[in-house]
This record gives sequence, structure tokens and C-alpha cells, in this order.
Amino acid sequence: MFRRTAHITRFLLAAFFAAGALPGMQLSAATIDVDPKVLTLADAIERAAPGDTLHLLEGEHAGPVTINKPLTLRGSGSGSLVKGNGAGHVVEVTAADVVIDGIGVTGSGLLLSSQDSGIFLSNTAANTKVLNSFLHDNLIGIYVWGAADAVVRNNEIVGRRDLRMNERGNGVQIWNAPGARIEDNSVRYGRDGIFVTTSKKNVFSNNILQDLRFGVHYMYTNSSRVEGNVSRRNHLGFAIMFSKKIE
Repeated sequence: MFRRTAHITRFLLAAFFAAGALPGMQLSAATIDVDPKVLTLADAIERAAPGDTLHLLEGEHAGPVTINKPLTLRGSGSGSLVKGNGAGHVVEVTAADVVIDGIGVTGSGLLLSSQDSGIFLSNTAANTKVLNSFLHDNLIGIYVWGAADAVVRNNEIVGRRDLRMNERGNGVQIWNAPGARIEDNSVRYGRDGIFVTTSKKNVFSNNILQDLRFGVHYMYTNSSRVEGNVSRRNHLGFAIMFSKKIE
């Protein structure tokens, strides 16, 4: 089902703008219900306008999908499941100011060489937030690949138990993403819980990291803070390597 709130308002305002009327006014964002029995998530993203909210109804939504405009994807928990086809990323974000909140994500590819991930934030996805979501059985849970000021908060990430530890991906992986905040997440059964390299000004706080190789693995990451995290049953709790000004 594809329901657009204030659709008539948007249509009328668009007509006024086209005529040069109502200078300075902004179009209101819409909320779109996405029923996987009626409309694919990929089609919903294509039809949505920047700033809209896609409300994922319960059910299995087919991935992979790419979010290439500022949108909010909001679900009702793990029942709003985005399932990949076993290749590449399940959800890839290439736009800034995206919010992913309360969805399930599973079914990424298994190639470390291409960093297959449940959710992949590209270097153009600044200020993106991944919140309150459930990522199970992906190679890498969430990869913040150069997305400045990203927030990953209050997610449950469970890796692949059918792979040997060195074949698994990391729960949250960060590369060159200044200002990233990784907070209040639960990560289990990956390779490393949080792995970061070549970054700065990151905060990792209040995460629960268990049944991993390293709980937190730092490489070449400076001027950052690690606080309030819990490491359980890991081979090594915290590996802070080749990094400066770490609190």
C-alpha cells in the first residue's frame, strides 16, 4: 500500500512554485506506508520525495536497495525485515541525512573483498543515523565507509556463526569517518565488535561486545574516546593500536 500524507498539499504547492508563487514556502514531508505485498521497497524509495518517511509495514521487504536521497526508513522492529539476496550490501546509503530506525536487516553477501554489509554508509552519507535496528546473519553488520558524523545507536548486531571467526566480518566497521558515534549497541558473534581504521574524533560508548575476537579494535585513529563499554568472552577486550590522543 502506498499512502502519501498531504499529497494534495504537495501537488498544489508544487503548482504554485512552478508559477513562481508563494516564495519562501517549503513543501511538507510525507509519510508513506510500504506494504511488501503491494509495493517493493526499491519502488517506494524511487517514488518518495526527499525528506519523506517510509513506514515499513511488517513483512519481508526485498533487498538489496540503495537510498540515494534524504529519507527516513522506519519500521516496527525485526518484523519489518529487509532481506538481501545473498550478494553485496542489503541496504546501501549514498545520500546525506538519512535515518534508518527500527528495521530488521539480513542476507548480505559473504565476500570480505567487497566488504559485503547489512547496512553500508558510503562517504557521501554524512549525518546518517542507524537506530534501534536488528542486523542478523550479515557478513559485516554496519559499515561506516567515510560517512562523517554518522550515528549508530541502540542496534542489535549478530554475526554469522556458520563461518570461522577469521572469515566473519565485523559488527560495526569504520573507515575515515570523522565524528562517528557508536553508542548503546549489542554486538555478538562477528570477528571484531567495533573495528576502526584511519579515522578521528570518534566516540564508542556503552556498547556490549561479546563472543568475538576483539571487542574494540583501533588502528590509526586519533583524538577519540572509548568509554563505558562491556567486553565479555572475547579473545581480547580492547586493542588500541597505532593511535594517538585516545581517552
